[in-house]
Amino acid sequence: MEILPPSSPPGDSPSIGELSSRVALSSRGEPSSRGGPSSRGEPSSRGGPSSRGGPLASSGAGVSADRDGGGPSSLAVTAELACRGWALPERIRDLVSSGAGSGALAACLADHRDLAVVLRRWRDSPLFHGGTDEMTRFAFLAYVRRLFLPDRRIDRYHRETLWRHSVATAAVARMIARTCGGPAPGVAFLAAAVHDLGLLASERVHDAALGRLIANVDELSAMHEIERESLGWDHAQLGGEILRHWGLPQPIVVATRYHHTPQTAVERGHPGAEVTACVALANHLCSRTGWSSMGIHNLPAPGGPVLERLGIDAEKLTTIWTQLPPTLRDAATLL
Repeated sequence: MEILPPSSPPGDSPSIGELSSRVALSSRGEPSSRGGPSSRGEPSSRGGPSSRGGPLASSGAGVSADRDGGGPSSLAVTAELACRGWALPERIRDLVSSGAGSGALAACLADHRDLAVVLRRWRDSPLFHGGTDEMTRFAFLAYVRRLFLPDRRIDRYHRETLWRHSVATAAVARMIARTCGGPAPGVAFLAAAVHDLGLLASERVHDAALGRLIANVDELSAMHEIERESLGWDHAQLGGEILRHWGLPQPIVVATRYHHTPQTAVERGHPGAEVTACVALANHLCSRTGWSSMGIHNLPAPGGPVLERLGIDAEKLTTIWTQLPPTLRDAATLL
């Protein structure tokens, strides 16, 4: 089945700076002989921070997140440096904790008044659907938005373009979840909004190394493929590690970790496989329709098992395609 019909549709953190000199992304890690990146990092049956539920995940939580045990050490080092520079404030961490409700949200907004300002603006967006859980997701997203500031360019990489892609993917993932009756739309929305956080983290931890990798990106070579060839891991794995450390729910961590390899998550039955499928399909659709992460479309369409997991047939695919233009217009309200 074709993913799309034949016709087209109508400020830098000082702590990061101090830490970045301690790691060089390009100095380690040829692809490991023990297997490619998709062979590492199975979800553990042990409980962990991301096994918590809370308003950020209304379904699928309860199993600890992926770990990349045995992978190239530079992934662990880079993730550690990113997490040190991006340590979640207490009130923000409370938002992702199990049982977080209106009290935690009110305390967070009282301590972070800048987030309240953003929320008042976003509350008028067609993407905002009301309620405490939705407000909590948007408050967390407002915090994530700050990480993209100030704007910065490195070759074809551009923070504002990456944010534009992130919110577009979030809006489309929510639409896909609703159309398919699969995962909770709010969970799909947030998972898609943070799916490329690892790319931003790579830039902040070691911009020079990222610049060397970006120079090789073209219509035939996607960023995640170049990262795997040079480092032995990619930004999807890095983003998954950061979100696991932050304590986000399992489906969101898995969707980030596998958004470039969704068939692996589906075939292995990972918790959050449906969310991953939504994010991967949304990622492809946004890339193909001019909302890509680096201004270039080089992402393959998700395979048949991914579409089957969502129950997508020709009729649903037509519906998704029809809803795509207005959904992308809605995404522009979060820019």
